[in-house]
Amino acid sequence: MANDIFCTSYRVWKDNSSVIYEDDVACAILSITPVTPGQAIIFPRRHVESFIKLDGDELEGLMHAVPETFEAIQQIYDTDIERIASFYQSLQQNPPFVSAGTAAEKMLNHLDLRVRPIAYNMGMNDGEAAGQLIKHLHLHLFPRRARSDGTAKGIVTAMGSIV
Repeated sequence: MANDIFCTSYRVWKDNSSVIYEDDVACAILSITPVTPGQAIIFPRRHVESFIKLDGDELEGLMHAVPETFEAIQQIYDTDIERIASFYQSLQQNPPFVSAGTAAEKMLNHLDLRVRPIAYNMGMNDGEAAGQLIKHLHLHLFPRRARSDGTAKGIVTAMGSIV
């Protein structure tokens, strides 16, 4: 365990049902600074700062978690759509920092808030020069509803965000 948000907050996320996917290797949560509704963060359970520090099983497990997390998001949209809205409402009411509250407000007013995703983009910053702000490897998973010109802009914006 290190002193980053993924290591220190896992138990809290687990206890308050913020974890949307997990297995022995990886975990996924809804992002608290999303650029699109349902955006998730996938991270290895073991503290590791860089992609190149993963062993073979961890690499395989992290990559396996990507489509599993997307399926978990789709399942939430199919069976409990209000879970997404409730997540953003609670985040807006009690943000851990200002940008999280602002992002939650944007998500609550987003046209796609209750639209089931059909595809996804993913991105990862690995290293300080690449924009990695948290010293724990993590992937951003961006649910997509339809093709738009905002894809690249949204990814670049999110990759500079906290969680």
